[in-house]
Amino acid sequence: MARVRKDPHVRRNEILDTAQTLFIENGFMNVTVNDIAKKVGIARTTFYEYYTDKTQILVDMVDRAITTFKISLPQGDTIYQKLLHLAVDMLNKFDANRELYTLVFREAPILSDNISENLAKWRYDNASITRAMITEAHHNQLLHNEVSIEDAVFIFTALLGQRAGDILIADEEIDAETEAQHIVKLVWRNIKAPTINLPTEDTS
Repeated sequence: MARVRKDPHVRRNEILDTAQTLFIENGFMNVTVNDIAKKVGIARTTFYEYYTDKTQILVDMVDRAITTFKISLPQGDTIYQKLLHLAVDMLNKFDANRELYTLVFREAPILSDNISENLAKWRYDNASITRAMITEAHHNQLLHNEVSIEDAVFIFTALLGQRAGDILIADEEIDAETEAQHIVKLVWRNIKAPTINLPTEDTS
């Protein structure tokens, strides 16, 4: 009886999913092509029909993650509400994919240039959304005169990234709403114009 070959797209995703699980469980450096092929239930030669090596799998994992982690456009009537929505969305995506985040950052020293470039583009695209909101706040004279748009973007992304990193390292449970409230209030306190009060119930 002739062997039924799976659709190439299905097989490729099967290899990708299996490799990701093995990388997370054992570490990228401790997993071989043979390990992946055996777990999928295919021959090593079949593996090479889809991937040249396991590093190429990591590239695809990051590309897929970038699509998954892409943040939605912020919602809300005020800049404060939009920043809050953005922070909640990013923290929820981080929490839902924390194993993959852990893998990517754990293996950062061995990432190829392609992976590093893709991650940099992802960070730039996400920062662009924040920059658009901060620019709107600047045009509406909501920012402190001594705070530039780039400074405000840096403060927000740095605080959010630092907190996400702390949660990752400590393997903490995360309440995205509470964490976002804390981060955005801290950011707003540092970038707002002196005449603008902190919101009492997520308004500005």
